[in-house]
Amino acid sequence: MTYPLNSYLEAVSNPEGRFRMLDGIFPLRGPDGQPRFTVRSHTADFETEWKGGRYLLRCFLRQNQGEMEDARRMSATLTAMHSRFLPQYLYMDAEMAVTGAAGATSACDVVLQSLPDGGPLHRFVLRCADRDDSLALCSLAARIAEMSAWLHENGMAHRNIKPSNIHLSATGEPVLLNYDFASTPERPGEDNPMIDEDNLPLAAITLGLCILSCDASLYRPLGQQELLTAGGARRIAPKLCCEHVRLHAPALYSLSDMVCRSEERLCNRGELDECLEKAAAEAAAAHPGILPDGLRPRAEKTRDTQAPGIKPGLYDLYRTVGELSENLLPVQNKQGGWLYADPATGRPADGNIYQYAEKFSEGRAVVTIGGYSAMIDKKGNLLIPPQYDEVLWDAVSGTAAVSIDGMWGLCARDGKALTGMDYGWMSRFSEDLLLARKGDKFGFLDRHGREAIPFVYDQASSFCNGAAPVERDGMQLSVDAAGNETEAEETALEALV
Repeated sequence: MTYPLNSYLEAVSNPEGRFRMLDGIFPLRGPDGQPRFTVRSHTADFETEWKGGRYLLRCFLRQNQGEMEDARRMSATLTAMHSRFLPQYLYMDAEMAVTGAAGATSACDVVLQSLPDGGPLHRFVLRCADRDDSLALCSLAARIAEMSAWLHENGMAHRNIKPSNIHLSATGEPVLLNYDFASTPERPGEDNPMIDEDNLPLAAITLGLCILSCDASLYRPLGQQELLTAGGARRIAPKLCCEHVRLHAPALYSLSDMVCRSEERLCNRGELDECLEKAAAEAAAAHPGILPDGLRPRAEKTRDTQAPGIKPGLYDLYRTVGELSENLLPVQNKQGGWLYADPATGRPADGNIYQYAEKFSEGRAVVTIGGYSAMIDKKGNLLIPPQYDEVLWDAVSGTAAVSIDGMWGLCARDGKALTGMDYGWMSRFSEDLLLARKGDKFGFLDRHGREAIPFVYDQASSFCNGAAPVERDGMQLSVDAAGNETEAEETALEALV
């Protein structure tokens, strides 16, 4: 049986006598004295402590037998695997007594997931950056590579790998949390067709750690978590992993090239795992000499390189100065916060401070607030709130693709939702159509969020010259913007890499 959030909140707030096996568990509370929790569409996760350890207590907000059975199976699978990369993940039947609005009390199922002592990955990286601990970052990059190889060997596809879902144990081991979308083979030794869905985030995280291990001071100027995401890595890595890196660290250069050229996913996990291991080893052996000094972001510039329209001396006011666009300049102050400055005076355009700020394009910019991505207008008004893992603004189409917990949706330039969070992945618009994946099928959306070409394809690539290569039921086809199909050569459909 399930209950509304308030009933669970009351039970967790007053835990004495309510738990069958978890006697002594209590909630961790925020500054307001209330239990700390996160609500998702179907669940509520409470931060708790039990027997000296921290745990996430998951309660189900609706009666969905399928979801609950999936959680039960995943609990059994993770317990049987027993790896240092996995948390304790227990499905507990009839564990917590909850009282409903009518006064009736019944026992509810919960999921208990351990939270490692070292905290989330991004906080660990920030601590390393602040004390310039490059060796710890090298070690973490190598361990992420080991985790990737272990997941591959055991056929596990997590399908929602991101910095906030990786925590560190007390010994510095990465532990992968949250298994809502995870997939494992039905029988040991079988291939998992979903295994490659984790390749791109694993590559981006390892790439970011390798770069930071060469120069930990880059973490704050480059927007902190930005470099550990695929989108951030695509924007930042090409400026750092240049010819100099190719000569001194070829595996790191190859890893950067893989991430920057990828669209939805990287194929061939075995090849990727080998590259991750070699890149981490190169970073450990050669830091800090891999990155050329001339490519490191810095605020200092000479008068000769002073950009037109920017106040002389402005580069002395800020730690980092970004790219001028639409008469606003993203800058990083001496305390590490990002803001927008008037290029003529150097003064802040408004009173807002962000963790990271991108340049404006067609009156919109993506910023990072509290570890989440958001979108603002030129007055600093929030159009898309800071609740998404990624916000990808496309000025040409006037839309923003947004992602949270591995699911994607599309918003208009005013922030209004054009679609639900129904898609497992979204590309960029090409020729007015957006390639996306819904379930295990590909299709195309228009800039209004409408389904322009049905989601019936097993593979697909973006439009180019009026057509897109697609695959359905083993047939190589070409589809035009009206959805008309024609047969194509087998080699026309390129793998998504």
